[in-house]
Amino acid sequence: MQFIIYFVMQLTLFDQKITLSKIFHHGQNQLAMSFDYHLQLVELIKTLPDRKYSKTYNCWLLPYTKEHYQKVLDLINETNNVGLANKTQTAGTIDAAPSKDVHTGISSSHDMTEESSVLPPKSELEAADIRETKPEIRKHSTKTSIVLNGGNFFIKTPYNPNDANFLRSLDKTYWNTKYQNWVVKATSQNLDKLQQRFSYWNQESYLQCYTLIMEVEDPYVVELFSSPEFPKHFLLRVKGSQADFEFLKALPQRDYQADFKRWLIPKEQTLLDRIVEHYEADGARIINKVLHKGDFVIESKSPEERKQFLLAKFGTSLKSTLTIYVNAMIRMRYSWNTIKSYTGSFAPFVQHFGEDNLNLLTTSHVNDYMATIACKDASEALLHTHINAIKFYYAKVIFRSDFKLEEIQRPKQSHTLPKLLTIQEVDRMLRSLDNLKHITMLYALYSSGIRLQELLNITINDIFWERNQILVRGGKGKKDRMVMLSQVLKEVFVYYFDSYQPKYYLFEGQDGEHQYSPRSVQQVVKHAAKKAGITRTVTPHVLRHCFATHLLDNGTDVRYIQELLGHKDIKTTLIYTHVTNAKLETIKSPIDQLNLGNKFQKNANV
Repeated sequence: MQFIIYFVMQLTLFDQKITLSKIFHHGQNQLAMSFDYHLQLVELIKTLPDRKYSKTYNCWLLPYTKEHYQKVLDLINETNNVGLANKTQTAGTIDAAPSKDVHTGISSSHDMTEESSVLPPKSELEAADIRETKPEIRKHSTKTSIVLNGGNFFIKTPYNPNDANFLRSLDKTYWNTKYQNWVVKATSQNLDKLQQRFSYWNQESYLQCYTLIMEVEDPYVVELFSSPEFPKHFLLRVKGSQADFEFLKALPQRDYQADFKRWLIPKEQTLLDRIVEHYEADGARIINKVLHKGDFVIESKSPEERKQFLLAKFGTSLKSTLTIYVNAMIRMRYSWNTIKSYTGSFAPFVQHFGEDNLNLLTTSHVNDYMATIACKDASEALLHTHINAIKFYYAKVIFRSDFKLEEIQRPKQSHTLPKLLTIQEVDRMLRSLDNLKHITMLYALYSSGIRLQELLNITINDIFWERNQILVRGGKGKKDRMVMLSQVLKEVFVYYFDSYQPKYYLFEGQDGEHQYSPRSVQQVVKHAAKKAGITRTVTPHVLRHCFATHLLDNGTDVRYIQELLGHKDIKTTLIYTHVTNAKLETIKSPIDQLNLGNKFQKNANV
């Protein structure tokens, strides 16, 4: 939990000015109280619990919590009530940006909420800009010089073995031989250690250094993103040492989700614009991933551009014939995967016989050509693709009525069973990865049985959270369908959307604008199988087979599975009935009735 306090404020008590500020000391934030020595004031401060005096900073320190801050204010108020002081003045002394109040969130050791902020009236606070100024340097008595510049401290000090060992112990430190000085990475911890060692800066200069360092170490960032879990809201997270939460508390219908440290805001464009405008003026870096209808434009090549790109792969000698061939498939609205596959198989056929001889060929020529392809140890799938590509030319492009398509010989159809994993092996795969994005991909593939490209085509708007469904657009055969959104996948999605904040596609590439690479998903699956100790080849499509088979094992009707998989023909789905063990487990082999196992065990003991 957090509350807000200004970096520096000054109070007056016993005609003495007390400066309250935040410093980083011994690895944690402290509330510092500085004032000129005054006996009565010192005795009063000693009544505060957990107070201690720091010789390094020449000030009193308290734990940096809301409770201790409030006790300081209460002590001053009580003193005022008895007439010792009746006027509290505040004057800002430092700011991180022109003309704005400087503030930060402070971790509390008690159960606090942001609504329980303790602040003096803003009208009593003034801010001064120091962004363009450098911290005031107070010369050390031993002629030590420390300069903060470009993210490093440059330190010159007379040689002392103890000082040298101390500087070497700091994080990311080295000796610059050319300039004869120490170079120390400018971090809040290094700043604190340097101050403890050398007491170099006065309090104001130290706070200026600390503020500048924290702007880099803990920058002011506002994240705006969407999640299908909240279709009528957008999510907002404010981070950084100068994070402003007071503005959010004043917004209507906002809600704070403490588990994720984010705000839930109604999805209204005027409200979104108001938030962006406020935080831009406040100096925050805005990461806006909230999209509205029409905001995202998918950059894709036109059919003509795709055609020219495809034809360029085969040179100019085949261009005239392949152009006619590709144009026919474009007219018939074939998918680009089919166009590329058919063209890649038809081009070698044209090159083998020559463009001028294509109209003179017969089915016997085609069969002889396919024999040469088969001799190259081509797979059955590749042979079928070659035949389909050739048949398309004669049946759909030049329409040769004398060409007897039925005489083209196809390879004998084999009956191979789909590759499968046991449910225990799938479980090991799902538990083997640590990367949340990769884990989510595996969960999505196995829980819904979708194809690889269908997974990559899913957008945020395709997820129907309350209906527990995912819309698969343009699947195989250009068919849309609905698949299940499992409860387990929904739980994973909650953390995935919070961490990765996809903008349009469910799984985006590194640029945040395009789909995730199919090759990368294949590598993720392969890596998960290897970590799970599975030696067989595992691909995203294997998880699809596992989805269907394990559903059959659990007694799901095959026609429901057909719809979930998007199969046009039930025969395609029925292949999974040959690998399911749902019924086989109830059948006993005749040999199990002969008690040969006991006899073998008896003979083995002889």
